[in-house]
Amino acid sequence: MYNSFARRRRTVAAPVLAVTASAACLVPATAPAATSVSPAITVAGSSVLVVGQPLGQATVTASRPDALTGKPVVIGQYTGHAVPWGPFSVNTTVPTAGRPGGDCWQRGALASALTPDLRPGDTVTVTGSGGLLGATPAATAVTVPADARPSSGPIPACAALAPFAQTVVTDAPSRIGRDAIAVTGRTQPLATEVSIAAGDGTTATAPATATPAGDGTWSATIPAEAVARLRDGTLTLTPVVAVPDVSTGAPAHIATAPISMQKDTPGATAGNPPSGAGSTPAGKAPVGRITGLHLAHRLSAPTARRRGITASFLTPADASIVEVQLIRGGTTLYTIVVRARPGTRQTIRLSSPKVRRLLHPGRYTVRLRAGRSRRELGSPVLRAVVIR
Repeated sequence: MYNSFARRRRTVAAPVLAVTASAACLVPATAPAATSVSPAITVAGSSVLVVGQPLGQATVTASRPDALTGKPVVIGQYTGHAVPWGPFSVNTTVPTAGRPGGDCWQRGALASALTPDLRPGDTVTVTGSGGLLGATPAATAVTVPADARPSSGPIPACAALAPFAQTVVTDAPSRIGRDAIAVTGRTQPLATEVSIAAGDGTTATAPATATPAGDGTWSATIPAEAVARLRDGTLTLTPVVAVPDVSTGAPAHIATAPISMQKDTPGATAGNPPSGAGSTPAGKAPVGRITGLHLAHRLSAPTARRRGITASFLTPADASIVEVQLIRGGTTLYTIVVRARPGTRQTIRLSSPKVRRLLHPGRYTVRLRAGRSRRELGSPVLRAVVIR
């Protein structure tokens, strides 16, 4: 794909995953003034193509919810000149003498450019000004779907200009007993802190924090006494990184790819099922996991009691129901089960009078699971919520 763009900036090769916001359209010569056009956006790994963007300046922005506040954080930005006879692209063409920046992702308000590590649930938006023959480009956005191709980083010619903004765990145990959990990793450029917590589907440990070294490496340890309070079964760990917002430079926090491990305490009762796991009939594949969760991490008590807690997420394509639970101190306070909208972004609000009466200052856990039925629920997704 990249070589094709380097030569002629043609359309993306057939295997590329397409996320279409609307049908691409170009304004005909007879179009009246102020005709609104809505481009089509294609996301492929860390690259973006926009077709149907009229002549003029255009900006592509990638964003992800703040892991603490839920507000959008800009993780990638590119501004350039769109032309009607070809796609407007990001991270596809090689820099040249005439265009030393190519279409590499740009630095925005940061000290250096970064190629975002686009993940399911991220939002890619294109905006523009002006337009061919008076056409007004509408702001268009798409959500990276759950089955998107993994982010691949900058094309080789952009690596020196816009390195990969990726945080990964490089070493962690696959199975633990009563021991502490030691995790090491490598974080994206400009990150100032990494925190990581472990959850069993019902409770979660307090986050362990680490400051990245000069080369981006980091290590954190979740104490054994915190691990001991988690149930046996599948544990999920999600790194949260303190980073600046690309568009403003303001401090922000974004969650990265989660990892899983098995906890098996010696002497535990044999046959005890993994935490949060449902029973799956023989021959059936497990239901997919909820991804792209947007949920405010901190709320004031008056806001929580007035509005409740809202969770927005991508529902697996094979799900029939979604279960959401509100947990505090290992006790499940409230459970709601709703019909799933498979393969789409779904929003559930915990706002019944009973829930609002329960929301006092303190630390809560919201657990979400999708499944075919209450007996066939997939792996849980956990998010801590602090009410002040």
